Amino acid sequence: MKTLRVLFTALVITVICSMAVTRASASLSASAGSYKLQLSATPGKLTVGKTTLYLQLQNASGQPVTGATVRLLTQMPTMNMGEKEQTARAVSDKPGLYTAPAQLAMEGDYDCTIHISGSAGEQSTVIRVSTGQDVGEPDQTAEVKSNNLHPGAITIGIAILVLLALLVLRARRSGVDSRVHTVINRSVLGGALLVAVALIASFAAVSKFRRPGSMTPLEAQGMQMEIGTSADASPVELYRVTSSNRGAEITASGQILPGDEELISPRVTGTLTWMPLYVGDKVTAGQIVARLDTSQSGPLAAAQRAGVKTAEQAVNVSRKEYQQAIAAINEAHAEVGMKEGAFAGSAAGVKAAKEAVESARADLLALQGDVADAHAQQFAANADLTYWKAEIARESSLLKAGAITREEYERELSQTAGSESKRDQANARIEQVIARRKGLEAAVRKAEAEAEMAEARLKETKSELDSHFSHVTSTQAIADSAKQKIAQAIAQVDQAQAMSRSAEAEVGYSELRSPITGVVTQRLVSRGVLLMPGQPVIRIAGISKLRVQAFVSEEDLLKARVGSNASFQTNDGVRRVATITSVASQVDQVSRLGLVEAQVMNSDNKLMAGESVKLAIQVDTRSGVSVPSRAVVWRNDTAGNGSRRAYVWMFQGNHDAAKSKGTAHLNPVTHGSSRWRIVTVVSGIAPGDLIVTAGQDYLTDGDAISGEEVSDENR
Repeated sequence: MKTLRVLFTALVITVICSMAVTRASASLSASAGSYKLQLSATPGKLTVGKTTLYLQLQNASGQPVTGATVRLLTQMPTMNMGEKEQTARAVSDKPGLYTAPAQLAMEGDYDCTIHISGSAGEQSTVIRVSTGQDVGEPDQTAEVKSNNLHPGAITIGIAILVLLALLVLRARRSGVDSRVHTVINRSVLGGALLVAVALIASFAAVSKFRRPGSMTPLEAQGMQMEIGTSADASPVELYRVTSSNRGAEITASGQILPGDEELISPRVTGTLTWMPLYVGDKVTAGQIVARLDTSQSGPLAAAQRAGVKTAEQAVNVSRKEYQQAIAAINEAHAEVGMKEGAFAGSAAGVKAAKEAVESARADLLALQGDVADAHAQQFAANADLTYWKAEIARESSLLKAGAITREEYERELSQTAGSESKRDQANARIEQVIARRKGLEAAVRKAEAEAEMAEARLKETKSELDSHFSHVTSTQAIADSAKQKIAQAIAQVDQAQAMSRSAEAEVGYSELRSPITGVVTQRLVSRGVLLMPGQPVIRIAGISKLRVQAFVSEEDLLKARVGSNASFQTNDGVRRVATITSVASQVDQVSRLGLVEAQVMNSDNKLMAGESVKLAIQVDTRSGVSVPSRAVVWRNDTAGNGSRRAYVWMFQGNHDAAKSKGTAHLNPVTHGSSRWRIVTVVSGIAPGDLIVTAGQDYLTDGDAISGEEVSDENR
C-alpha cells in the first residue's frame, strides 16, 4: 500500500512538472491595428470537420465594433486545399460579435486570416489554432487558454510510472527491501531524471524546430494513406521557388512619334504664289509659310459692302412704311368711333319712329269705336226722324179731318223738329270722326314713313361702319406686312454683313501661318497650283516634345499606370527618361496587345521622329518570388466574374526527395512584373515551394505527378 502511494505521488509530480514545461499559452486574443479580437468556436473544442467560428471585435477603448465587414480564411499554413474566404455575419443580439463557418479537413494547425474593414480603416491579422484545442464558447468573456494535457506530458508521466513499477517489482522478486529509501537511491533517481530530461528535451526540440503546420510522422503517414500515389503519375518538370525583387519593369518595342503635328491648308480658293520652306526647315508658331493670290476677293468684298448699305436702306424704307401704316390704323380707329356713334343715333331714331307708328296706330284703333258709335247715333237719328215725318203726315191728315187738336199736332211737330236736330248732330259727329280718322291715318302713314327713313339711315350707317372696320383690318394687315418687311430687311442686313466679313476674311486668308513651332516634314504642293479650301499644302511636326508608343501584352497592360516613369535608349547610346501619359483600355482582339504611350522632352533636338526604341516601363516594385514565365498559366477566374487571372501548378508531396511523387494543385497567384523569360509573383506562392514548369498542359486538379527538380541553370 505504501508502494502504491509512492507511485501515485510520483506520477502526479511528474505530470505537474510536464504540464509546467509543455503547457503553452493558447490565448486566442489578438489585435489588428486599433482593433482588438477574440476568437471562439461552437463547439469550443475544435474537431476535424465543419465548425462555426466566432469573432468578438472591439475598438481601442474596449467598445464593441458594429457595422464592420469581416472576412475569414481558415487553412493550413503551407497547404492550400481550396478553402474559400468567408464573409462573417454579425450576430444581431450581441454587438461586436461576428460568425462564419470553417472547414478543418484534417488534424493539424490552421491559420485564421482575418480582414477587417470598419470605422478604424482596413486591418488584417492571423490567429493560429489547432484541432483538439479548446478555444471556448462564444459566450465566454475570459481569455481562453489551452488546459489539455500535452501528449508529451502524458508520455513522460506514463514512462516514469512504468519505470518505477518495474523497479518495485524487481526489488520484490529479488527479495530486496521494498521501502522507499532502499529502492529510490541515488542511482535510480539519477537514471529516472536522465530519462525524464531526455524525453522533455526531445519533445521541446520537436515543438520548436518543426515547421509551422507540418505534420508528425504519424500524421504524414495517415495523410499519405489518404492521398495515395498513382502508378500512372504524369511526368513533369519541377522548379523550386526562390525569392526575388527584380523584374520591376516591362519592356516593349516602340516608336518615337511627333508630339504635335499640323497639316496646313487654305481656307479660301487661290493660287499658291509663295512657299519657300522645304523638308527639315524649322518654323516658329505664327510664321508665314505660304501665300495665295486672292486678287478676286477684293472686288467681291467691295460688292458685299455695297450690299450691306442697300440692305440697310431697305430697312429704313420698311420702317417708314410701318409708321405710315400705324398712323392709318389710328385714323381708321377714330373714324370707326365716329361711325359707331352715328350708328347708335340711327338705331335710337329707328326705335323712336317705330314707337311713334305704334302710338298712331293705337290712336287710330281707339278712334274706330267712336266712328261706330257716331254711325249708330246717325242711324238712330235717321230712324227717329223717319218715324216722326210719317207721324206728322198722319197727324196732318187727322188734323184736317179734325180728329186731333192743333196742340197735339204742334206737339208732334215739335218732336219731329227735335228728331231732325238729333239727325243733324249725328251727321256732324260722323263728319268730325271721319275727319279725325283721316288725320290719324295720315299720322300713321307719316310715322311709318319716318320709321322707314330711320331704318334706311341705320342701314346706311351700318354699312359705313362695316366699311370702316374693313379699312381698319386692311390697314392692320398693311402694318403687319410692313413690320415683317422690317424683320426681313434686318435679316438681309445681317446676311450681307456676314458675307462682307467673309469676303474681308478671304482677303486676310491669303497668308498661311504655322500654329506650332517645329520642322517641315512634308511639302505637298508646288507653286502655281490652284488650291481649294481644305487642300493640304505643307506638314509641320513639333519636336520639342515627342511621344513614344509601344504595344505590350494584356497581362502587362494591367500593370502600366499613367504617370509612371519609363526609359529607353536611342541609337546614340543615350538613355532618355519619359513619363507614361496614356494606357489603352482594351487590347487588340487578334494580337492581344495594348497601346501604351509615353511623353519625352527633346530640348536638345537630338531625337528623331520615326526612330525605333525599346521602352522600359517601371511598374510596382513590391518584392515577390521569381519564377519562369512558362510556369504561369492564364485561365478564367474561378470566382465566375468573367475575368482572367494567373495560376501556377503546385506540387504537393515530399519536397526533399531527388525524384518526387505527389499531386498537382492549381493555385491562383498575383502576377507582378515580367522581364524576358522571368516573371515576378507577388503573392500565392512562397520561397521553397515546388511548382510545375513543364508537362502541365493536360493536368487537372488532384492529378498524380512525378518529376525531378530542375536547377536555375537548366530551366
